[in-house]
Amino acid sequence: MKRLKLSLSAALALVALLLMAWVAQATPIGGPIGDARAEIRDLQEQFTEFVNSLDELDLELFNNQDQNDTGEKGLIDLIDDAIGVVDNNADAWTDIQFIDAAITLRNRLMTNNFNEIQTLISQIMENVGELQGKIEGLIEAGKIRLLRGQKIQRKLDTVSSDVTIIQDTFTALEGKIEDGDEGEEGCETTGRTDNCLDDVGDFLTLAEDTVSADPFSFDSKTVVIILFGAKELVDNIMTEKDRLFANLKEIARALNTIDSELRKSQSDLKKGKNFGSNSELLSILNSLRETPNLSTGLTHLQVYDLRGHRVLDESITPARELANLLGHLRANGVYLYVLTQTDEHGQQIGRRVGKLVVRN
Repeated sequence: MKRLKLSLSAALALVALLLMAWVAQATPIGGPIGDARAEIRDLQEQFTEFVNSLDELDLELFNNQDQNDTGEKGLIDLIDDAIGVVDNNADAWTDIQFIDAAITLRNRLMTNNFNEIQTLISQIMENVGELQGKIEGLIEAGKIRLLRGQKIQRKLDTVSSDVTIIQDTFTALEGKIEDGDEGEEGCETTGRTDNCLDDVGDFLTLAEDTVSADPFSFDSKTVVIILFGAKELVDNIMTEKDRLFANLKEIARALNTIDSELRKSQSDLKKGKNFGSNSELLSILNSLRETPNLSTGLTHLQVYDLRGHRVLDESITPARELANLLGHLRANGVYLYVLTQTDEHGQQIGRRVGKLVVRN
């Protein structure tokens, strides 16, 4: 009960954070940046739905009946009931009835809760990917200042990474409920339960088969041990699931920051500011960051103002962000850049000259 209260408290706190972020940014939106902000709000709503799904999963896994005496029992409740029946030396058919109820709930968790959550996570990942593409397009079109755009992209990378962690975690948790193998068959021959049972389904099926095989003289202690194995695994699932709230809070903060930066860009556009397009230089530097074994000195960036004064002279490595390089350019305006590539012997192998627009 304590674990459930803590989990629900975390869920409510996160829902509140998501809703406050949504309300705080609930200003009129329009245009291409407004479309991106609308997608942020859609994501915030999806994450609120995700938290609600975690709440429902809590009730199915852990003490559902404690929340409502007339409701259905959770998986832990049913396993506890089965253990109590065996401890009280009830007849085999009563044992099987309680174990079968736990198996039925396990199956429902697989087809309903976990399936719905995995579908929602997939939709969120797809929407994050679409938003990343839209932000990149806005940067290249000069609708978002380059340095601000890169900040947004980093936050989106954080969101994408955390969603991937959530997906991987739920895939692992789903496997702990039922992974589809027949591990219990090996346990029947070896008599061991520590190295061949890897999901709740294995434990429950083995417990039911053990009682069914000899209903008049089955070893009750063995059955209790097997059922405690199932209970321990469900508790482990709860623990791993609750750790995801840290990722969800990070996502909520990142989405709030992204929307704030987009709102600032939207305000700049309304004031008539035009940032121009730095797409060519951005594309070149992005491709250089993906070049294997690129080392300091092989690529050089020089920037000149329109009076011919050199204002930037830096070597580029994959670890250096474009934002860090251009952060030295304090004055707004139009600049010319010269990007030079040399081989390991210092011989020039490529040179590109272009225009760069800076608006801080």
